[in-house]
Amino acid sequence: MPQKNALLILGVQRTGTALLAKDIGSLGFLSTPGEHFLKIESGKLSAQDRNARFAALGTRPGSSVFAVTLMINYLHRFAKWLDPKVPEGLNDLALQLWLEDRALRFFLDGFDTTTVVTLHRAALWEVAYSTWRVSVTNQYHAVGADIRHGDRTVKWRPGDAIPLDPAAILLCLTPIIRNYRKIDALLARHNINPVRLSYDEVVDQFPAYLRRVMEPAGHSEKDETIARRQMTKLVDPDELDRARRAMTAYLGL
Repeated sequence: MPQKNALLILGVQRTGTALLAKDIGSLGFLSTPGEHFLKIESGKLSAQDRNARFAALGTRPGSSVFAVTLMINYLHRFAKWLDPKVPEGLNDLALQLWLEDRALRFFLDGFDTTTVVTLHRAALWEVAYSTWRVSVTNQYHAVGADIRHGDRTVKWRPGDAIPLDPAAILLCLTPIIRNYRKIDALLARHNINPVRLSYDEVVDQFPAYLRRVMEPAGHSEKDETIARRQMTKLVDPDELDRARRAMTAYLGL
């Protein structure tokens, strides 16, 4: 990597990381921390070309920062992409921790400075709902026919509203909570104090919140007001309200 500094968003899906990445990218001098790894992981490129593509995606002319977003649940895949050789004799948990550490060491050892940014969405049921909705929407669109919904079959055609499944939404909560805890544990193992942002802060305090990212990354003299919000479509509040009512009724609250 020709860049001296790294900016890493370490995140959980459906928590606003795409919005955060685009906000940071609009500043211009911190590059754009997209999910570059996913774009090159499965590509039919040589190792050298993949490395070059990965480096190019996370940089910007005139910037000294390499920026990227990595989701905690595919950090082990990133580590294996860096080097497929893993130690023998480790149980599944020990191997998972070893791979997570290797992935983070790529940044800590390879750059002069690494700014880690985390994003927490306090309304976990909203994250669970969004996670479920993406999964089931993809399923419905792929099949375009009858779908199993709980203990019954739903007659569905493209354009129909997708029926809410509160039980399935609740099942999404466990991996979300586990992934948040994984991030905290990983950063604690490496004594890293990240820039901790909340989803509400990112949504409601743009562009002022970007100062909290800029200063640790060494750009305190820059003006965050040059940022331009590129993502304007957030979660429909009416849709969330319907989901909230369904969840409340399901739980008997």
